[in-house]
Amino acid sequence: MEIKKLEIVWQNSDVMVVNKPSGMICIREDNPKKWPVVAHRLDKETSGCLLMAKNLESLEFLMGQFKNRKIDKEYLALVHGWIEPKEGRMRLPLAKGRVRYDGKMADTAWETVKRFIKDEEKLSLLRLKIYTGRTHQIRVHLAHLGHPVFADSKYLNKRQMKLDRQIFNRHFLHARKIGFSLPDGLRQEVVVEMPQELKIW
Repeated sequence: MEIKKLEIVWQNSDVMVVNKPSGMICIREDNPKKWPVVAHRLDKETSGCLLMAKNLESLEFLMGQFKNRKIDKEYLALVHGWIEPKEGRMRLPLAKGRVRYDGKMADTAWETVKRFIKDEEKLSLLRLKIYTGRTHQIRVHLAHLGHPVFADSKYLNKRQMKLDRQIFNRHFLHARKIGFSLPDGLRQEVVVEMPQELKIW
């Protein structure tokens, strides 16, 4: 990951938060030779807050918070349909990119920010918080509820995905906010507003 090309939103001597653009892949080596390194991952097309560690001690400290669910993560997503109720929380197990009852429990809360009608289709802008960090968690949960993320190439049917991609050339999911503790005990919160490319009509 080419750090020099990324916008640094916040940093100190141990930790930094960058504004990850859509299209960038997050990979962390098991034995990193260069710092900083990513402390978690975002899907390739997801933009927003990406937490990074500048040394081994801070990496282990942050990973401990992820493991113990001490990191606060908030996302924005545009989804198909008007989700009911307007706010709620789902706890469904995931495995291999779908809801499976032999999988690991995943916990997602949503709140409707705004509703739209575009070309006679109902759409909802949601604010989401995740309390676990399973692969594709938000995308799988929302698709399972019948409200897939707009322009999602994996969880939408091909016809709808192609129509969506005429409007946005990426799925509409943005990591807006992240909150975490620092080694000195202080709590830090960082916000990255939605990029211009996801500007809603």
